[in-house]
Amino acid sequence: MKMKAALLATLIAGTALGQTETQIVPFDYDPNIDAAFPEFQMFDTLGGTRELVGLTLSYDQEISITTRLEQNSPITIAADNFFAEISYISLHQLGLSDGGDDDDDNGGPPFLGPGAAGASILAPELGPSDGYNGSGPDTYTESINSGMFNFTAQYDSSNQSYLDAFTGQGTLTTVLGGFSEIFGGYNTDPGFPDVDPNNPPDGPFFPFQDPFYGVFVELPSIRHQGTITATFEYQLVPTPATGTLLGLAMLGVTRRRR
Repeated sequence: MKMKAALLATLIAGTALGQTETQIVPFDYDPNIDAAFPEFQMFDTLGGTRELVGLTLSYDQEISITTRLEQNSPITIAADNFFAEISYISLHQLGLSDGGDDDDDNGGPPFLGPGAAGASILAPELGPSDGYNGSGPDTYTESINSGMFNFTAQYDSSNQSYLDAFTGQGTLTTVLGGFSEIFGGYNTDPGFPDVDPNNPPDGPFFPFQDPFYGVFVELPSIRHQGTITATFEYQLVPTPATGTLLGLAMLGVTRRRR
């Protein structure tokens, strides 16, 4: 009977014990060109003999942004008079959306926002427009770098759609993209002259009317790079044979007690 009791304890421990699998997926891309498509090996239930019960996504990442300010007026804009708020927000969609009825009904694949970066910029003196785009005394360029930082998200059965997205056979293709935001303005009125209606300047420039004189803000490059560590936590699902053996062991213990 001691052997049967030990077997029962082993079976109970085996069904409750959580086990893990880990994979690391690198990514490196410029959102101005295209989104990235990190691919993961899906969690295989091996014919229903194991079940995904937890998912951890850990992002070790860095975001760098190049910002360019350029004005188009015939006067000088004083240093620190124009300011801009620049940010980039990343989004990771855990699967591809085909636009079908299932996506419409279920809201598409689940997603999360793993990170963001940004900065406040005060422009130095911007000289009169030289008529050339991207360079000259009317232009200022600044680089923003977040440095390496981590974002970790954990999901369990209360977020079943995330577990389901990674459960299956083969490869899961995901979409890592994002969007940028730009806000800006002047601390004091620069005193721009009236626009010649016969020779209007090119736009768009702040404060977003056309035609007018102002400062054009663009992001020539945004680079988002790093690695994603996906950790699957799973438990074994007892097979019918194991369930029978467990029942016999319990019966043996019951008889022993009698």
